[in-house]
Amino acid sequence: GGGGGGGGGGARAEEEERLFGQQQQLASELALTTGLLTAAEAALATSRDAEAAAVRRAAEQAAALSKLEDQLLSRGRTGGGEAAAASSSLTLASVLHQLSPAAASQRQPPPSPGGSRLDAAEAGGGEAEADGGAMMRTLLSQRERARREAEEAAAEAGRLREQLRSTQSKGRQLHSDNLALYEKVRFLEALGGKARGAGGAGA
Repeated sequence: GGGGGGGGGGARAEEEERLFGQQQQLASELALTTGLLTAAEAALATSRDAEAAAVRRAAEQAAALSKLEDQLLSRGRTGGGEAAAASSSLTLASVLHQLSPAAASQRQPPPSPGGSRLDAAEAGGGEAEADGGAMMRTLLSQRERARREAEEAAAEAGRLREQLRSTQSKGRQLHSDNLALYEKVRFLEALGGKARGAGGAGA
């Protein structure tokens, strides 16, 4: 009987040691995952800030472009009459056409607003309209760049959110496994203590 009890106690001790080793390994993995989770949360916060900044830049560029367009059209109405207005409209149409996705592949000229208006615009455009057109092209380019940056920042934030969710899920699973193994180790320790106590009483 004593030999059987000793064999059972040895088996319990081995099982206890094995489970304790697994618990220690899981605790180490849990600590690593917690560190990864903290890093992922920090990266997500940084990416969200970058996304918000990019969106703000895109909105500012769009507002500046709208303001310049209004100024060009107003200048055309008040300063040079129909010819200047046609010139401003032509400049805006040309710029928008040149930077549009369709124009990038087709490279077709913008539709003419009319022969007489076009001739008048070409004759009376002046440096103001040329400068306005150059500024418009610059602003359109900046707005497009800001829009791309905003889209890239949003995509990066989405990727980091997925990574964060995955890390959180892994952390929760490791924590659950770690707790289960810890409880099992405690149970085996208690069982071994009872067995040792019973053996001592029997002796």
